[in-house]
Amino acid sequence: MMSTAAILVIDDEQMICDLLQSACSGHGYTVVTATNSRRGLALFQQWRPRVTLLDLRMPEMDGIEVLKQIRKIEPKADVIMLAGGGTDALEFQARSLGVTDFFRKGLPLDVLTKTMDRALQRTTKMTVPPPSVTWIGEPTSA
Repeated sequence: MMSTAAILVIDDEQMICDLLQSACSGHGYTVVTATNSRRGLALFQQWRPRVTLLDLRMPEMDGIEVLKQIRKIEPKADVIMLAGGGTDALEFQARSLGVTDFFRKGLPLDVLTKTMDRALQRTTKMTVPPPSVTWIGEPTSA
């Protein structure tokens, strides 16, 4: 099934942006990329992507700080953190900020795309309004 969901890639390495853009586009996603954190935040604000792939280590503003800014804009946004050399403490910090998942760079692309697909399915389900409740008889009060 083809999707038109927007994916944002924020990574200071152009090669990584290009690779992820190619991989995600091949799965039918619309992909926008940024090679610095400030541009990434501007694109996040503009596009409100369904999933953001975020590099942990970047000059100027690291991935943890970018994640904090994203949380101010959209508290429940799906963000997958990519770390080239992250420590357990940084992973813990990212997870405490509600990162959707945390991967070390070098993982197979199919693992990443499966994680994105799961995140997109969750997001789609969350945007569907819950069914209305129909009471059979009168509700009981405690």
